[in-house]
Amino acid sequence: MPPEAKVIRGAKMTSRNLYENALATHDEETEWALCVASYPDMEADEIASEMPYRGRYINDSTVGDLRNAGFDVVPHYDPQGGYVHALLTLPVDADVEPTEEEWERIWSELRNCFEPRRENPAYGQGGERN
Repeated sequence: MPPEAKVIRGAKMTSRNLYENALATHDEETEWALCVASYPDMEADEIASEMPYRGRYINDSTVGDLRNAGFDVVPHYDPQGGYVHALLTLPVDADVEPTEEEWERIWSELRNCFEPRRENPAYGQGGERN
């Protein structure tokens, strides 16, 4: 993914929500990652309109900002999320679950990469609400 590619996180950025998503993704993908939406050459609002789950709020960043903080974003086709679905990989060993302190450090660094939560322009325009 190019560094200027927009990245959208549609779910809450609470520690609990992030951990639950990371754990579910680890169970499926055997790596620590979060579900996000990203696609080269699309603006954040365009990506939001392609997401199958359209919550009231979104957070956005770029692949470059996330990489500069030690994360990465890789395309990941998902039948529900289509081609805008991506995995935001976490900078931890896939075979070891971080401690609670390590998770909090990771979540803090991750939140610093994203713009403040804003209203989702695609909320209520099809897709499922979450």
